[in-house]
Amino acid sequence: MHIACTSAFLIAASLAAFAQTQKKLPTGSEELLIKGPRRSPDKHLLGWREYRSAHFVVDSNLSSFVVARLIQQLETTRALELRALVAEPVPLPGRVRVIAAGASLLGELAPDKYFIGSGKGCQLLNVTCWQLEQQRFDALAGLVNAVNFDPCGQDLFFAGNYFVSRLGEPTIVLPVAGLSVSPEVVAHQVAHHLASHLFLHPPPWLREGFAAFVETIAGETLDNPAPTGSHIQRGERTVVGAVGLAAPGFTAALCRDSVSAKELLRWQGEEAASRPGRYHGHSWLLYHWLWNHRSKKLSDFQSRLASGENAEAAWRQAFPEYNPDHPGALASLDAALDRHRSFGVVGRYYRLKDAAAETDSAYSEAALAPADVHLILIEAQVASQPSNGRARPWLLSELHDLILEEPLQPVALAWRAELGFDSPLDGLRKAVARFPGDWRAWLLLGQAVDAAAEKAAAFRMAVKLKPDSALALQSLALFLATHGEPAEALGYAKQALEVAPWDAQATAVLATIDAFIGECDEALETYQRALRLSFGAGRPEALAQVDRLCRR
Repeated sequence: MHIACTSAFLIAASLAAFAQTQKKLPTGSEELLIKGPRRSPDKHLLGWREYRSAHFVVDSNLSSFVVARLIQQLETTRALELRALVAEPVPLPGRVRVIAAGASLLGELAPDKYFIGSGKGCQLLNVTCWQLEQQRFDALAGLVNAVNFDPCGQDLFFAGNYFVSRLGEPTIVLPVAGLSVSPEVVAHQVAHHLASHLFLHPPPWLREGFAAFVETIAGETLDNPAPTGSHIQRGERTVVGAVGLAAPGFTAALCRDSVSAKELLRWQGEEAASRPGRYHGHSWLLYHWLWNHRSKKLSDFQSRLASGENAEAAWRQAFPEYNPDHPGALASLDAALDRHRSFGVVGRYYRLKDAAAETDSAYSEAALAPADVHLILIEAQVASQPSNGRARPWLLSELHDLILEEPLQPVALAWRAELGFDSPLDGLRKAVARFPGDWRAWLLLGQAVDAAAEKAAAFRMAVKLKPDSALALQSLALFLATHGEPAEALGYAKQALEVAPWDAQATAVLATIDAFIGECDEALETYQRALRLSFGAGRPEALAQVDRLCRR
């Protein structure tokens, strides 16, 4: 992947160290599975380290000082958001991977581009479009001292991404400019992960609207003066650390563009570069309006999503007055949203009385192999592109280079085989011998091998090395269930679903195991849930066992 890297001072230190490790590489212990000389990794793949905290794995080439601050942000933000969103403490097993590097390296890998809610000079709560325009006019006319004529403009435009990797790992991409990351950007991306637990597969407008609604918990302190012409203070004079704020950056984005409700509900998650942040801003507007004016129906809608219901069907059930099939229904929603926007977005918000969440920001760190960095960036690039079924000509070339850098990189071997090349089995057997601590190699070996004993041993080792991998847990569970051990399999299947409740395959595996142990009522109920979760992605193969055992 030919991406420029700005961390030259880290690269220089790494080149010498890598040159020495190259001398120690085995010369005849493994065969190259593709033709070509052993390839040295590109410079931007060197100097990376992996940092592991309680709930995050941060892969970065930034200075340890910057990463330490980022880990503290991530852990604190996660704790605050959970406390704000759920009444009782909810353990969410597993870690989220975070890729953090300079914007020049990650900019193109972060397609989620949006305006955050606040920034220096953009700190007036419940502001109107007229007030924003008046402030800008006064600054341009020199009526006020202003360094930035449009503080609620491009300075608040940021990018990131959230996706689930090929092996089921939730992953955040954070381009970093300078020595820190915007707290609201961190809060926005963490909220994406929480949404996947709360709503499983939220439609794009809900995913982005919810994330923006929640991110204000990490925003700037906002001024809340008395209304013009009045001395009556409504609420607190200043507000900080609250969810659901009508932050000025959101209002400014709404003032610049518009989207109809019909377009928004059909939005697939992509923004046009010529109209930046358009759908993101209106996603926030819709969510903010629903939360303030249709809160019970919004709760019903979100509960339906949490049960795995299709988003379009859930919308029609929760909001029958805004059924897109009924003439004029969405026009009335447009009118309500336009009023909410035009006369100043005002609504309820809630804050934490004790904003100082107790978090553990301790972490361990280790060097990250260049081949693993290469793989992470390939996955991020795939995730950044629309999944429209078209071939990616660059992908095979990147995997080719990756295997030349590390011939036994297990994910690359398996991925290349999926693209129509030879079986990865021989390479994966060599990979587990050379990298016995790599859970990925064991998992992929278990998927590739046919012999039951070898498959069982591989899956068990993958779970031992990575006990919070939903894919490893469900793979072992399904193997045990289909080889006479459904009782033992049940525990692994439940663990997999706790880690990844959005995963249709993990849900199907649990349904299968319920069928094997004779619990057909539970199996059929979970079967239906798996079908709902797999909407548009194909029926999970594991459900065939439920049909065989419980539909006689």
